[in-house]
Amino acid sequence: RGKAHFPVAAASLLEIAAEMVADDRDAVAERGLCPPGGAEYLDLLRAVIRQWPDDAVRQKAGLDRIRSFALRKHPKEPGG
Repeated sequence: RGKAHFPVAAASLLEIAAEMVADDRDAVAERGLCPPGGAEYLDLLRAVIRQWPDDAVRQKAGLDRIRSFALRKHPKEPGG
């Protein structure tokens, strides 16, 4: 999905971001939070690619800083 939206992005960037989403999905499941999904994955990639469009090294470094904003969601609503 990342390659379809960001065809020039480094494969390693897409893989690292996907691993972050998977890790966060596992971590939030136990706490009653909405797990991140495809939209959050694309948001994370969009943020780092727009912030550092021609710098793959900074994009990878930025993933971890932006991760907490792009992948963390609000608690589930009662009944939702």
